[in-house]
Amino acid sequence: MPATTKIAELLGMLARHQVDFIVVGGVAAVIQGAPVNTFDLDVVHARTPDNIDERRRS
Repeated sequence: MPATTKIAELLGMLARHQVDFIVVGGVAAVIQGAPVNTFDLDVVHARTPDNIDERRRS
């Protein structure tokens, strides 16, 4: 599976589970149009109690 597919799948999963997050690092640079290659995904999640409580997820 191409790296871009895996990244999209991971971001989709976070979004489906209503996790508040931002993408940082190389992937964020690529999204903004930087001519770089990267194979890792750096995500920072909100550390609020509601965001880390898995019981609120469907």
